[in-house]
Amino acid sequence: GGVRVCGNPELTTLSGLERLTMVGKDALGNGLTVCDNLQMQDTSAIKGMLNIAGSLSVTNNAAVQALSGFETIMNIGTNGDLNSIAIKNNGQLKTATITASSVTGSVEVENNPNLAATSNLGQNLTVGTNNYGESVTIRNNPVLTDTGVWDPWGGAIPGSLTIEENIILQQIQGFDGMKQVGGGISVKGNTELADIAGLEGVNTVGKDDSGNSLVVANNPSLGNVAGLAGIVGAAPGSVHIENNTALTDLNGLQGITSVGADVAGIALAVANNKNLTNVAGLSGLSGDLQGSVVLKGNDALMNLTGLAGVAGIGADNNGDGLSVIDNIILANMLGLDGALHGDRKSVV
Repeated sequence: GGVRVCGNPELTTLSGLERLTMVGKDALGNGLTVCDNLQMQDTSAIKGMLNIAGSLSVTNNAAVQALSGFETIMNIGTNGDLNSIAIKNNGQLKTATITASSVTGSVEVENNPNLAATSNLGQNLTVGTNNYGESVTIRNNPVLTDTGVWDPWGGAIPGSLTIEENIILQQIQGFDGMKQVGGGISVKGNTELADIAGLEGVNTVGKDDSGNSLVVANNPSLGNVAGLAGIVGAAPGSVHIENNTALTDLNGLQGITSVGADVAGIALAVANNKNLTNVAGLSGLSGDLQGSVVLKGNDALMNLTGLAGVAGIGADNNGDGLSVIDNIILANMLGLDGALHGDRKSVV
């Protein structure tokens, strides 16, 4: 069965578990769970563990500063949500090193206020997806500066990659080995992130459960999206580039030739990027878009010529096809004439 060590306010170590090499799982699919131990500081006693049939969860341990002892684990299964690794809400945790080579569900690293690095967490890793289509989630770790090395087996993850709300994270260069993302890519709310270098190797992208292929939003220091230049061909979901104050162009997106639509029916949204001057980076788009287009609140946007290849625009769930709103120096609509004129498909 599973092993659960939780709610022991005076427990400081896992001493006594030294001989544990294999863990099964409980009725909910939980394998090894270490949670709510306020004084837990040392997890090294589990060094020598090889396999966990269920999930591994380390959550709400206020004093632990490093996850030691997890280096020998080779295989980790899933719980009922198809999550394999959850490292969450550990108040003093500074580093997390887990070197498992086979993880059948998702990996989630969230809400660790002092976590600075996720060293080797994703190296040579075979990873799966959870019930929400997510493979790797790194979210709301406010002092994270190093996302570690993510070099999944075969260069692919089957679900989504999410890097969100890590407010001092400046670079994500540890993802060089990732080539294919079966879900969507979401880079949101990373206040100090200057670029997306590290994702250059990604050449194909799918879509997440909300129908998004690519979301780059609320990154006020992001100066470019050149790190996405490896993506070539169709994006089956929507593309959202929103609220990136420092972004001046979309160079890096030229390889995307078509986009689908999200669950709201939006195909393309470029909004509230205050210093964006042009959309030339979207010049690879051609043919009919399956949803609506939103171009809104881009104060420095001067032209739309990057959209000249678009032949038609669909509609979102509200029936809106094209919204061009509050782009205060945009002087004309040239670039959209192909979608709005002649024998090409009109806006719905």
